[in-house]
Amino acid sequence: MDTHPLLTIILPTFNAAAVLQGCLESLVAKDESWLEILLMDGGSKDDTLAIASSFADRLPRLRVVSEPDEGIYDAMNKGMELATGDWLYFIGADDRWTDADRILELLRKTPTSVDILQINARKGENETYTRSMSQGRMLAGEEFNHQTIFYRRIFVGSLRFSRDYPLAADQLFNMELVVNQDARVAHAPEILIHYANTGLSAQQKDMRWIADKDSWIAKMFPPDEVARRKKWRPRERWVKRIVRILAGGKTSRIAVHWLQDQLYRRAKGSGTRQQPVI
Repeated sequence: MDTHPLLTIILPTFNAAAVLQGCLESLVAKDESWLEILLMDGGSKDDTLAIASSFADRLPRLRVVSEPDEGIYDAMNKGMELATGDWLYFIGADDRWTDADRILELLRKTPTSVDILQINARKGENETYTRSMSQGRMLAGEEFNHQTIFYRRIFVGSLRFSRDYPLAADQLFNMELVVNQDARVAHAPEILIHYANTGLSAQQKDMRWIADKDSWIAKMFPPDEVARRKKWRPRERWVKRIVRILAGGKTSRIAVHWLQDQLYRRAKGSGTRQQPVI
């Protein structure tokens, strides 16, 4: 098959037989020539590899690499070395696309000026994830789910996930791209991924990342903006508590996000170059 793939999906697995079938089913599209899938397996002992093999006809560009690794980000880094698509995307075995054909359409429509494309997601049973990345939101400490993000491979270049943070390396990866490399971000406000929120990073906290996060923000942002963040953080915590009590539920989240955008809005001429909504 000579057609150059538009997208490379990197799917790290380890004993994922219980959930992998549904994930791979969701990736089947009318035209599979655009999609390269790299299943980076850590040496599963269950039926993970057999399930992957069963999709050989439906996902002809599915490639399985099974060997010991040193965690999910090691597997993702190995996948990036093998990727040939114009875009990169990372998915968990318990995640599900809602419409592979629509994702293809969006990627084909995305202007070459865009470095990162974001979509909306359904988190767990009810919560909708709609946040678009910006430097101001990263200054506020906001974090972003990799299931909602497509990265242009040429823009990512040689950047890889840090092995220092076993559960949150994607947060530093995003910060490097959006802040240090000034990524141009576009947002398609459609729910096109369901993620179960049952992965290891959802169940445990990366304490090393929590300890280091403020120091990374201090390294990447100008001193005056870091000082402004230190000024507003204590006040923000109290205001967020009041908003949550008064508003509650989804309204609370919207209000808190609005508050963060106001407090951490970057000066004109700085910050992420937002592209038009797709």
